[in-house]
Amino acid sequence: MQAIDSTASRAPVVDAGLGLLLPRGSHSIAAGIFRSLSAWHRSSMKRIVILTGSELRHAFVRRYLALAPSIEVVRTYCEGLQQSLASLVQQQENSDLRRRHVAARAQSEQDFFGLFLEHEPDYSQPVELAKGQINEPGYVDEIVQSDPDLIVAYGCSLIREPLLSHFQGRLLNVHLGLSPYYRGTGTNFWPLVKGEPELVGATFMHMDQGVDTGAILHQIRARVAWGPGPRASQALMLAARARALLDGRIAPSTDDVSALAKPVLRHRMALNFAARAEGHDIDGTIDLLRERIA
Repeated sequence: MQAIDSTASRAPVVDAGLGLLLPRGSHSIAAGIFRSLSAWHRSSMKRIVILTGSELRHAFVRRYLALAPSIEVVRTYCEGLQQSLASLVQQQENSDLRRRHVAARAQSEQDFFGLFLEHEPDYSQPVELAKGQINEPGYVDEIVQSDPDLIVAYGCSLIREPLLSHFQGRLLNVHLGLSPYYRGTGTNFWPLVKGEPELVGATFMHMDQGVDTGAILHQIRARVAWGPGPRASQALMLAARARALLDGRIAPSTDDVSALAKPVLRHRMALNFAARAEGHDIDGTIDLLRERIA
């Protein structure tokens, strides 16, 4: 194990640069973590330790958090890919469909996170370890001695004693599932298999001795029950080109797409019950999309 060095210089977040590299919508998990951090007020600068995995989504979150001026990542412990879904599927017979699912997921993570991870600096102080080692005495002692304000757990093994007791009230569990309906693993896969897309989401909660059973701080989930298909993309592309030609331009811009988003998409979308209950409407949802392409 390496000595902890939290004094490395950290570049401030530059919105313009991150705006070009950050995958649209992919920062929702990190944004949920920032919102959950408001529950802790020990200091203006949050000193955190991150316990996570080694998939691209894990690397994105730890590195994105480390870029925030209000957060100092003391250390990130990255567990390896042993017993990962991909490795387990490869060992199974008659699992062609599952292999295709895993391959598609890996490609999606590359598409969404690859550019950011290739170009943005890494201030997350990563340490690699094998799956399950995070509960070993050497790592536990190192974490205790670093005395972080908060431990963020995302995609790591189950955390056990004595970490649970020592950091009681300072353990944030980032769970890619909508608790209490789906806990454990595969929690954004099984809702779709069972025809419950409204239960796809993420939960930010205190960590206790159970599996994703802690007190909930914040949740996020999709607003759209059904949305635009390929014909909507074609319609939006043709309408944007027509608008540009009417304006004397030979090529459309993002302004054309933004201006025509509502008339093209409004009747091709429906919000789910949860979104309507929270006061959201279709125009407001489209406005969020427009802001992200502006």
